[in-house]
Amino acid sequence: MVEAPLELVKKQLQDGIAIPSFISYLLEDEKFTPQDEHRIKWTALAIYGGGGDTTVSAVYSFFLARTLYPEPMRKAQKEIDEVIGRDRLPTLADWERLPYVNALVKEVLRFNPVANLCIPHKTTHDNIYAGYFVPKGSAVIANIWAFLHDPDIYPEPFKFIPERFLGPNPQRDPREFAFGHGRR
Repeated sequence: MVEAPLELVKKQLQDGIAIPSFISYLLEDEKFTPQDEHRIKWTALAIYGGGGDTTVSAVYSFFLARTLYPEPMRKAQKEIDEVIGRDRLPTLADWERLPYVNALVKEVLRFNPVANLCIPHKTTHDNIYAGYFVPKGSAVIANIWAFLHDPDIYPEPFKFIPERFLGPNPQRDPREFAFGHGRR
């Protein structure tokens, strides 16, 4: 699992068919030691692995929403058919012309976040939060699910409403929080 992506990209680079990626960018130099190669492959595994489970979780959330809330899905399909047609798949270049689909993706991430709790962070200084003293060095774990279901931020948080992200006063974009926050 660790060796295969690195070896694949090395072969693609040799054959002149490598597409831009984290590994191809680092290997283009060709001046790396075995220790560098070791670091590249393990860092790549961490990067790709970190994106894999969140992607799968978001796709599962989409299929759950599609099953439970067919009307928003019909609206999204109608928008895709009108803007894109049925002869091709949408691309990232189409994103701005698909506001309802964009709103639906935001609502999927808000309604059923890929992670309910943030990874622990450590405070860098003493702080007072909501009247509580939080000493420097404390572990802090943010509750993403609670934030994304707070009725003061998202009215009717247990209803699936993509329209909340449309119009002149859209609600706060959940992508700011759905995958955690803080320094990486």
